[in-house]
Amino acid sequence: MKNLHIVIMAFHGFKHYFVPPADIAPDLRISALGVRELMRPGIVHNPNGSADHMLMFFYDSAQIEDHGHKEFHAPESFKVWGPGQKQWYGNPDQSWTHSWIHCEGAFIGRILKAEKIPLNRTLRLPDPALAEKALLEIHGELTGFAHPHPVIIKHLLQNWICRMARTLAHRDRIDNVPAKLLETKQFIEMHFTEELRLRDLASRACLSVPHFCSEYKRHFKMSAIHYAIQLRLHWAAHKLHDQNSTISEIADQAGFNDLFYFSRMFKKYFGVSPRTMRRQRLSTTHAGKRRRP
Repeated sequence: MKNLHIVIMAFHGFKHYFVPPADIAPDLRISALGVRELMRPGIVHNPNGSADHMLMFFYDSAQIEDHGHKEFHAPESFKVWGPGQKQWYGNPDQSWTHSWIHCEGAFIGRILKAEKIPLNRTLRLPDPALAEKALLEIHGELTGFAHPHPVIIKHLLQNWICRMARTLAHRDRIDNVPAKLLETKQFIEMHFTEELRLRDLASRACLSVPHFCSEYKRHFKMSAIHYAIQLRLHWAAHKLHDQNSTISEIADQAGFNDLFYFSRMFKKYFGVSPRTMRRQRLSTTHAGKRRRP
C-alpha cells in the first residue's frame, strides 16, 4: 500500500506528516517535518514527549522549558528533545514561527552524540538558512521520488547536524571577542595585499597600539601583522600556479616590496623557496599528464 502523505501548506510555510512514517533505513525513520510553520499565540505542552528525537529551530522569541525551568529565549534559538523528554515551548503573547523534524532510530542519536549536540537544552544558533536548507532538501528527496535514496537523506541530515555543531563551536570561540577587533581582523583579510600600519589597525579597533597588539594576540593567537604576512604568503603560493606571472610580480602583487625579503619569508614558512615550489608543481603536473592513457 502506498504511503499516505498529509501536507499542510500556506504562504508562511508548511508542515508534512508521513503516514505511516518514512522508513529511510533500519536505523532511521522520519515521521514529520515543518519549515517556517506559523503558530498562533500559545504554548505546546506534551508532558510525555514523543518516542523519537525532535529537532526544532525558533525564528522568534519563544518560551521554552529546559530541565524544569521555563524561560524566554531570544529569536534564532535551537533545541533537540530526546525520546520521552517533556516538550513545553511557544509564545503565549504573539504568533511565532519554527522549523522542525521528528526522527527516530539509532542513526540520529549517534550523530547528535558524535557532534556533541546536547539534548533538552536551548542553544543560540543565529543561522536560519542551516535548518531551512536541510529540511527543504530532505523534504524534496522524500516527496520528489518514488523511492527516496536513504544515503542521500542520511547525508543531508548528518551534514545539517555537523554544520550546526561547527557553527556552535565557532560562536563559542568568538562570543568573547570584541566586535571592533573582529571587524579589524576582517579588514585585514580583505586588504592583506595593501600596506597595513599598526596605528591604523589599532585606530580601527578603537584601541591604542600597545593595547591592540596585546588584545589581538590574546584572542587570535598571533599578531595582526604576522596574520597579514601569512595571508600574503598563502596567496603568493597559490599564484605560483600562474606561469604567466614572474616570481617578482607575484611578490609585488602580494604586498612585498622587497623580493629578497619575500623569498626569505616564503622559505621560512613553507620550507622551500618560491622558485623551488613552482618547479615542483610544474614537474608534478607534467608527470600527471604523462601517466594519462
